[in-house]
Amino acid sequence: MKSFCKLLYLLTFTLIVSSCNKKIYLTADIRNIIEAKNNDLKKLQYYIDNDVVLKRYINSDTARVIGGNIMFQNGIYLETVTLKANTKGVCTAVYPNSLNVAFEMGNDKSITFAIPKFIDNFHVYQMLNEDKYGNETTAIRYDGLDYNLVVKHGYLPRLMIRKRLLEKEDRVDRTMKGRKVH
Repeated sequence: MKSFCKLLYLLTFTLIVSSCNKKIYLTADIRNIIEAKNNDLKKLQYYIDNDVVLKRYINSDTARVIGGNIMFQNGIYLETVTLKANTKGVCTAVYPNSLNVAFEMGNDKSITFAIPKFIDNFHVYQMLNEDKYGNETTAIRYDGLDYNLVVKHGYLPRLMIRKRLLEKEDRVDRTMKGRKVH
């Protein structure tokens, strides 16, 4: 009986915590619901769920840093651009199976998010990377340059949206104005 009470308590706590969460992951099913309600994907606020660092090594004579930090490491310059979890982004382009989302202003500063081809509709839109160097290093094109991608929690960052968008009802409200005696 004690274990049943603990299980019931844990289940209740989980439901309360999950109902308080204001953001949900963007999946293919959720995208279909949003589009069925004629909502424009470019007018939604997006969030990234994981910290990510973009790194690239550069020569001192070609060093050009716009928005990142530059460090000198073992005789080589290293540029890093950090994108923190929960950073707000906007959709700059919509494609059938992917979205480009920008987290800062400027041309070529969008990151592509898609559902991996080998996964079903229940999985989330995640950062699309280019596996140029084998499984150990992933690369991403950002601001017209190639960067190595370093993620904090061991998985590619995923897109989130506010849950409130899905909870809105499709309804029409009106108030009767009343009638006067003539």
